[in-house]
Amino acid sequence: MGSQGFDEKSGATVFTGLKIGYEDEVSFGLQFEEASVWGLETDLLAARLKGERLFETGQIYTRFEGQNMAYYGLDSAFNHWFGSLLEMTGEDLPEGTDFRIGEVISTAERIVSTNASLRPWELSLIPASKLEGMDESDQEPFLNALHLAQHVVAIGRSVGYNDIILENMAGKFAMTQPGAVSESSYEVPFVAYRGASGFDLDYAVSLNSASSQTTTYKGIEGSEEAIALSRFPDGLTLSQETSQGSSSIRNVQLDKIAGYFARGEVPSIEERDLMSLGDWDFRDTSVVINEKPIFSLKRGYVGLSEIEWAIPSKIEFQIDDATLETSEIIGVFMPIVEAGMRSTAPVEDAETQAQFDEFLIGMGKALELMPDYDLDEVTFDVNFLGTWNADEGATRTSFDYGVDGFSHSKFDIKLDMPTYAAVKTAYESQDQEAALEAAFEDAFTFYSMSWSEEDKGGLDKIFGFAHAIGKEYSNEGWGAMLAGMEPDQMRKYVGMMLRMAGTQGAMEFPQAADWMNAYASFYEEGGKIEFSFNPPTPINKALADQFEDETEPEEIVKILGLEVTHTK
Repeated sequence: MGSQGFDEKSGATVFTGLKIGYEDEVSFGLQFEEASVWGLETDLLAARLKGERLFETGQIYTRFEGQNMAYYGLDSAFNHWFGSLLEMTGEDLPEGTDFRIGEVISTAERIVSTNASLRPWELSLIPASKLEGMDESDQEPFLNALHLAQHVVAIGRSVGYNDIILENMAGKFAMTQPGAVSESSYEVPFVAYRGASGFDLDYAVSLNSASSQTTTYKGIEGSEEAIALSRFPDGLTLSQETSQGSSSIRNVQLDKIAGYFARGEVPSIEERDLMSLGDWDFRDTSVVINEKPIFSLKRGYVGLSEIEWAIPSKIEFQIDDATLETSEIIGVFMPIVEAGMRSTAPVEDAETQAQFDEFLIGMGKALELMPDYDLDEVTFDVNFLGTWNADEGATRTSFDYGVDGFSHSKFDIKLDMPTYAAVKTAYESQDQEAALEAAFEDAFTFYSMSWSEEDKGGLDKIFGFAHAIGKEYSNEGWGAMLAGMEPDQMRKYVGMMLRMAGTQGAMEFPQAADWMNAYASFYEEGGKIEFSFNPPTPINKALADQFEDETEPEEIVKILGLEVTHTK
């Protein structure tokens, strides 16, 4: 630490050259060019560092402001720990390979934190007896890794704060690994956290973040084991740039389950409010690979906050106005595919070389044709919702997927599953597997299921594209067939094949002809096709047990309430 003083005007204790870190075989931690602290309480902190007053809760400061924050020593610390791990396990990297961190830089121009406190310290290392089923040679390194993780979790759980704001964060990371060298960087102008208590977090947000990563692959000479680690051809470079207008997360609750781990305990199934993975929101995201824009997203949302013990009772997933640049994706990855294909066969193999060349020429032609059929760019929306009523067992899953100018799909299913009480009883039984299986059999009830597909112009585009590809390869058997049929003729041909299949299927299921005719009409005319199961009596184990293997197909269809309809 450089110096310490007191600013009478602001009432802050002011530090210059402040360092907060770990000093032993390696040194790492945080440093600040200048830091100001209000309401500083050092007694509990000093005692805690001595291993005293472990179970108390107390304030560290009311406000902290730091200028030009930077981590130091992380690269040396990681390389030291990795070397120690290899030494401890008796393992060595294959000859000719290397694994090391070359650079770790993480900085922030300004950090403000309020009302930081120490929480009770909880740590009980997992005993070796818990690993009795593991091979003895693996027990010690695995146990050491577990103990290290427990220490990290215990440290994280021992701190809480009201708010943290970081401005102009930036960082770089460089790593050498077998067969590749990677460099990455990030910039985030603004990050804020609110309501942190160990691993619980009320809210966090970041604005206008950007990151990049470049990986250059290199061949490895040496043992077969080493060569196998080189996944891509020598000299291949992949770069990715990602930007995001904003991201946020709410209602993360992981401190309770982290506490169980720190104490070496298994969470009781009585803990119905054991955890929440939070609700995540992403806006204005874009991904560029090798300078080619390949993906953009207006908004994405993932809801994982409703969990009963370790069983999700609600999962929600949404994507709004996402665009895949399909031709750009193919263009980016074709050199990788080409290099990979050529690396698997000798260059002097003329037949293989010719196949490679034909494949690449074909892909090139396909790329040229894709824009004519709106296949070079795909914009879509996704909505998924899965719910389970833990007290009643009612379960529903719905999925809605729409591609602009192509199609709109919907799926919905309604079931009854075991209640939480039934799962709990089965989980606590002696024969857990059999009890859980019985609980699912007893509770399962099927009410309905439907799937529909609406053509929004996609069939015309796909068949048109197939016809154009066929004309490019009219000298091939398959190409001549596609070239010889206009898109509307292709649709009629597919319809005819489906009707023929329906005629064959009607020998087993008389209704199959009607189903396949409806599906054929969808391909011929477009519109909407829907498959629905609406059994007049909900299907459960008791109903299923009434029927024998000899039940007639017509009766099965009646029981399921299956209908296939086409509407124009």
